[in-house]
Amino acid sequence: MDPSQQFQVGDRVCITRPLGDLPTGVSGTIQRCFSISQLYDVRFDGYQALRVIHRDNLELETPVRQVVA
Repeated sequence: MDPSQQFQVGDRVCITRPLGDLPTGVSGTIQRCFSISQLYDVRFDGYQALRVIHRDNLELETPVRQVVA
């Protein structure tokens, strides 16, 4: 991940490695940014509580392209 990458509230992100009960690749939405500490409150899909996650453990979710036949 580019160290200059800053996330914003509403960005869709995913975990880059397992953290506790969160498996690699689980997606969530940034709810709050603590830019000085590079921490983010993230609400992950299927989990009720917000999780505080360091930027090094997140990457922007890649949108899935839909193929129209």
